[in-house]
Amino acid sequence: MLRLPLKEMQASSGTVKGMFKSNAPLVWRLLILLQFLPGVLSWGKEGHYATCKIAEGLLTQEAITAVKMLLPDYANGELASLCSWADEIRHNPRWRWTGPLHYIDTPDFKCNYDYCRKHPDETAMILPEGKIDVLLGQSTTIPHSCHIMGFPLRNRNVRQISSDKWLSVPTKHGSVPLHVGFTGDAGGNTIAVRWYRRKTNLHHVWDNMIIESAVKKFCNLNLEVLVETLQTNILEDWSADIPSWEVCESNQTVCPNLHASESICLACKFAYRNATPGSTLGDEYFHTRLPIVEKRLAQGGVRLAAVLNHIFVPLQPSHLRMPVAQSWGKEGHILTCRIAQELFQPEAAEAVKNLLQDSVNGDLSALCSWPDEVRHLPHYQRMSSLHFVNTPDEACTFDYSRDCKRDECVVGAISEFTSQLLHYNEEPADPQYNMTEALLFLSHFIGDIHQA
Repeated sequence: MLRLPLKEMQASSGTVKGMFKSNAPLVWRLLILLQFLPGVLSWGKEGHYATCKIAEGLLTQEAITAVKMLLPDYANGELASLCSWADEIRHNPRWRWTGPLHYIDTPDFKCNYDYCRKHPDETAMILPEGKIDVLLGQSTTIPHSCHIMGFPLRNRNVRQISSDKWLSVPTKHGSVPLHVGFTGDAGGNTIAVRWYRRKTNLHHVWDNMIIESAVKKFCNLNLEVLVETLQTNILEDWSADIPSWEVCESNQTVCPNLHASESICLACKFAYRNATPGSTLGDEYFHTRLPIVEKRLAQGGVRLAAVLNHIFVPLQPSHLRMPVAQSWGKEGHILTCRIAQELFQPEAAEAVKNLLQDSVNGDLSALCSWPDEVRHLPHYQRMSSLHFVNTPDEACTFDYSRDCKRDECVVGAISEFTSQLLHYNEEPADPQYNMTEALLFLSHFIGDIHQA
């Protein structure tokens, strides 16, 4: 039996049944977006790590929880450990289509950015900005080897994973000046230079060499020292600038057009200047450009955190406000599930263990409160009404047709998830159902319905 990941509940109709059929987990979009958010545009591995590490320290508790749930177990909740994922897979045939998403080419010697100005190759139109918007709109999809909510993903379309991973890519790449560079030299890739004695190209200098040299000369070969220095600067030297880094016009979630414009201006003013083909770039170039790189890394981290905090802000619209006694607390759900576990037949215990993530070792009670923990996340918002039933005042009776409109109540949810689990032994598994989620929601809602 396939063990599927927890995924977003997205209504495809007005009924509860529609709510239980999901389209898209979030992980691949997140990790892709992480690489495209300007300030992250395409550093090398060290730059991506530094940017995401800075962002981690600025996340709200809600965003920390959401990101941790979206990452695979082996990441231990550390987004920075996966921030280079989009670079690592870009040459894989399955992901080759993402190559143009890592950069923007502007006309030669045009030190400005215009979103509507097309790339000569129509398939590679200035995409990071547009892709960020798409990722934010979908923020929910993962490849076969990835996880979501800690549950292995199987049988999923390859384009369904990494909002989290991808989100970090554009945010970071947009900040790297030469990821917004001239078409004629491919963003500095064809400008051969020496970095001190080492043969390289100008693009690689900005992706890797400046950061590597800084870590070697000033940080005792320890990247964490550079990260800590940048974090200190954010709290002290740059503290007055942080609000302007975080905010977008019209309260938009992300503003990559602005970030790309910043990068092409910096590329013209600092990256290309005094870096002609065949030149040797040494101390003068390094010491005058390092402050630019440091600030762009910091801006990428601050902006990435702002985007994730905005996405994962807890939402509780008035029409979803719950009654006071909506459900047991965590302890009540744990007790209910532990009692149930003691009564499982061996076959049921084995099935439950197969559906749960390995880290809980078959202990259903460890996850019985999961539906409460995710109910205010945007992708699970519509599940909130399934935790309870409202009956008319003074009516001490329950009438399904009267009290469970469009099947959206705890009674309808229990019936639906029970019917889904009845498909557990079918081969091949029905792709429209997520058995892991069905198990956890059913376990939780049976607890809810027994609270007076």
